[in-house]
Amino acid sequence: MELSSIMRFQKSGRNWTAFGLTVLLLFFLGQNLGRAADTDIVINEIMYHPDTDCENEEFIEIYNRSASQSVDIGNWQFIDGIYHTFPPGTILGPGQFAVVCENIPAFNDFYGTPTLTYLGQWTGKLANDGEPVELVNDLLQTIDRVRYNDKRPWPISADGDGPSLELINPNDDNTSA
Repeated sequence: MELSSIMRFQKSGRNWTAFGLTVLLLFFLGQNLGRAADTDIVINEIMYHPDTDCENEEFIEIYNRSASQSVDIGNWQFIDGIYHTFPPGTILGPGQFAVVCENIPAFNDFYGTPTLTYLGQWTGKLANDGEPVELVNDLLQTIDRVRYNDKRPWPISADGDGPSLELINPNDDNTSA
């Protein structure tokens, strides 16, 4: 719909009616109505140094915090730490978790999680001594960034002793330990 057709239809004399202003506001903001905000996607879990030292067991899990809306993450990218671009039309449903890893078949063989949603395989590798991991949207705006480390206050057991780094609450700030 063209803005000019809305303007001609809604303009009443020299002033806009409340309804007309609402229509204009919805026109400009309506692109995002009916879907979650990009910021509802968080980096929820990072397995950067499994106890086996096998890079095929490393992964990053993202999560859609919205309880009711999907997010189109097509053309989003991990641009720091590891590198991956999500294919156009990739949708993360409400409350959905999904994993990006180095090697999906090897990951699935180890973890035995065939029902898990895999969003692709990355290039690069996660540093065992910590580094930033950054997720950007299709406009290259930072959606989430985590700088993990293998030193306190980060949990040192995640550095080769088995556990991953995982948000206790996905609504918490994940930029600090």
